[in-house]
Amino acid sequence: MLAIVGIQAAACYFLLSQPGTGLSSPSATKRLFSAIPQSYWIFSIIFMLVPVTCFAVWRYKPFTGEAACFLLAGLGSYGFYTVLAVNTALGWPSGSAGYSFSELQWGAFWLFMAALLLLITRYPVRMNLLTTAILLLSHAFLVFNAHFGWLEFRLYDHFVLQYLLPMVAILALSQWQVKKASGDPLKYAAARVLQLSLTPLFFIFCLVFLPIALKMTPLISSWFLELLAVSLFAGIAVAILRLRLYAMEYVWFHLWLWLSGGSLVILCALLLVWPLGVPNIYATGIAMVLGGFIYFPLRRWLRNKLLPLDKHTLHDFLALFSDSLAQASTPQAFDNSLQHAFQERFMPESLAEQSISLSKSRLENEGLNLRIPALQPEHSYLLTGKQNASRLFNQTDIQAATSMLDIARIAFDASENRQRAVLEERKRLLDDMHHTVGLRLSVLKSELKEPRLLDAAGETLQILDETIRLAMPDAPRQLRQHLAQWESEIRQRTESSAVALAWQVDSVVPVNQELSPRQALELAQFIREAVSNALKHARLRQLCISFSYQAESLRVTIHNDGKVSPPEKWQAGTGLSSMEARVHALNGSWAIRYLPESESVSIEVEIPLVMA
Repeated sequence: MLAIVGIQAAACYFLLSQPGTGLSSPSATKRLFSAIPQSYWIFSIIFMLVPVTCFAVWRYKPFTGEAACFLLAGLGSYGFYTVLAVNTALGWPSGSAGYSFSELQWGAFWLFMAALLLLITRYPVRMNLLTTAILLLSHAFLVFNAHFGWLEFRLYDHFVLQYLLPMVAILALSQWQVKKASGDPLKYAAARVLQLSLTPLFFIFCLVFLPIALKMTPLISSWFLELLAVSLFAGIAVAILRLRLYAMEYVWFHLWLWLSGGSLVILCALLLVWPLGVPNIYATGIAMVLGGFIYFPLRRWLRNKLLPLDKHTLHDFLALFSDSLAQASTPQAFDNSLQHAFQERFMPESLAEQSISLSKSRLENEGLNLRIPALQPEHSYLLTGKQNASRLFNQTDIQAATSMLDIARIAFDASENRQRAVLEERKRLLDDMHHTVGLRLSVLKSELKEPRLLDAAGETLQILDETIRLAMPDAPRQLRQHLAQWESEIRQRTESSAVALAWQVDSVVPVNQELSPRQALELAQFIREAVSNALKHARLRQLCISFSYQAESLRVTIHNDGKVSPPEKWQAGTGLSSMEARVHALNGSWAIRYLPESESVSIEVEIPLVMA
């Protein structure tokens, strides 16, 4: 910064000491710095931020086209400001050393506008070379035409065309960049920040150059003009460096909404004072009223257009979110409701659940991704591309996601506590049933003498025990656990009847396949009844029971080597009808196959393993 101050002071000395400036004599040269107002040096120190920022960007991203254009634009702007400030302080001297102050001033300004024009054609999306060359040549023609007067334009003496047309081209190209960058959140955010950063060009034209062209005093002070210029370069630096774009995009948007509101009031006052001759005080009051009627609807429209998700507050969203959570009863249902809520709130391009533990939400990849902890430990959600890949996530989204996650956890914990209370009450009722009904059945069994009634009482007691066991929260769920338990039970029965048991389970039966309590109970009772009928009527020596798995269905085959009559000669009883009812209750199918050569029977059952 000290080097820049020294260069600027040397430049002022060199410029003002040239012949024709009125300060070339030794006595005048001594009064050089005292002739320049102190405000000039104050402004210079503030405006020094422009070249410092440009050099910082160049140092961070050297040898890139956008950084080079940015550096040239900063040097051109700083040179234009330096000459303009000297001319404003000491008049408009004309030099006799082959150039004039005005030519030097407009040359620096041409460099500034040309570099900006080239920057906006290269970043963040590069335009084709032919279009870029046409734009630069057109800009150069305007500048040289203003100097040499090849074509007569009414306003070229006031420098309006040299500023207006390039400014319109730059702002139009910035909108083209926004459209071309859609679909890439990082480029889109950079293009949007770049576009908002260039809007001071419009304000400077309307509030400075246009009033000067109309022989009026500029509508803003040099302080405000300098603030606009510094903010322009600061915004472009943020866009090029992509520094916290997820936050700067919103900051820039709200800043220029405020500035556009003030500029709108000034323009309304200008139009009332200049063409209509309304007194200043009345023009100011009317302009504020008119500006309010125009600005606030325009601001609302722009906010909904550019930031559509911001119009939906979390408070408005909680009603739908709470309804979806109220309908959830299982951990998976809560997880689905939370993911659906994130989809509705942020409209991400993609949402994935990953096995990554996370303590709190965080931004990743410059706001391209938002990672949120899941309800299940050791898991998290990864959201990519907010608003269908047109926006970056920001700190406000982290707060919204955290609030939604906290609400989901509260609802999930409440549901868990409620289900735990229900299970405890169910367990208490089942224990009471086991101690009352089970005890009475045991007493009844001990008093029975007839074998048929004794077997029926024992079977009923076994069904009761099985029902209570499967209704417990810690009941086994996996199919292979049930198969092992059924094998142990049936093997005890066959051994007591001196019958060999061949128990076969196909290896393709899934290890993690689960059965619902109803499936386990009905299937176990079916196998028990089939085994009971075989032991009672078939006079068998070997019983074979096999299990296979195909197309998400369990196939059970029960075969024995006993001799029985054909099924068509069997008398209808409760055994067959009960077995058929159990198969139908599981949406399955069954068949009894008679083998004439061995006079044996094979029962085949197919049960779909869809959780009931």
